[in-house]
Amino acid sequence: MEGCGNKGDEMTQTASIRFMRVVLFVMALICMESVMSESEGFVFSVNGSGGNYTSTDVKIKDNHFTMTMRGNNRGEGDMPGIGIFEGPVDDATLQGLRKVVDTMRVERDYVDFYHSLKYLQRFYDASSKTAKLDVKPTIAPKNGGFLVTLAFQNSGKEEIAFSSPSVWEGRYNPIASRSWAVVSGVRDDNIKVRNKSLEFDTGFIGASALLNHGDFSGEVLRLQPGQTRYAQYMVFPSNPFKKGRYLIAVSVAIQQVSEPQALNGYVEFAGQKNYVEFAHDYPTTPEEIAAFDAHQRAEDQ
Repeated sequence: MEGCGNKGDEMTQTASIRFMRVVLFVMALICMESVMSESEGFVFSVNGSGGNYTSTDVKIKDNHFTMTMRGNNRGEGDMPGIGIFEGPVDDATLQGLRKVVDTMRVERDYVDFYHSLKYLQRFYDASSKTAKLDVKPTIAPKNGGFLVTLAFQNSGKEEIAFSSPSVWEGRYNPIASRSWAVVSGVRDDNIKVRNKSLEFDTGFIGASALLNHGDFSGEVLRLQPGQTRYAQYMVFPSNPFKKGRYLIAVSVAIQQVSEPQALNGYVEFAGQKNYVEFAHDYPTTPEEIAAFDAHQRAEDQ
């Protein structure tokens, strides 16, 4: 009987050893699959537009990211402009991002913008700008209305080519993907309060308001690295507003980016912000009152 007991113990031990070997083998397969998956990399997209589809595509491979950003105008994060951004990604960021990509899928196979925002911001801040287009607005009184200047700057390393301001339609159309810009202002003590008399916008701006058409011949504007071009527009604000220091922002949509090829297509984005001091309420002078009234009547027709 004692011999039988020892033999049973040996069989149990053998079975346990075999079971542990199977467990270890399965765990090794899982680890190998995970390592291979991370080595092979992954790709995902987010939608940077609140009212349209403006894809930002991110590719991760061998702890390196490439982010092709066609715009963010959702009002979250600080990522003005469009471009191609590249750089290294550490293991902790990679693991957190992979979890978001695996669990936060939304329509059209996009990953949820808000859950991925901190990673997009990190890539934007820490990257090398292979390609980058910035647009910065300024605004000043002129002939009873306002002169808006948009500075288009190539702050990347490659040529950027896109639909020239001379052919912008200046109309919002999410289906046809028109080109336009909207400049807005909010007094710096009204950013969270949102009193209507302390903010304004210009409506959609296009080629019909462009003053310096001669500077933009042709249908395509090409910017070399480091180059800046200025488009000037005559505009009127949407409503009267009080004097003070205003934060000026711009939203931009461009129907066609043709270079670099990775950015090819429609883009919609927020530009850089700027502060402007308005010395008096608008409209105040007789010229401003007459010009604004005439503009309002034309808008109502």
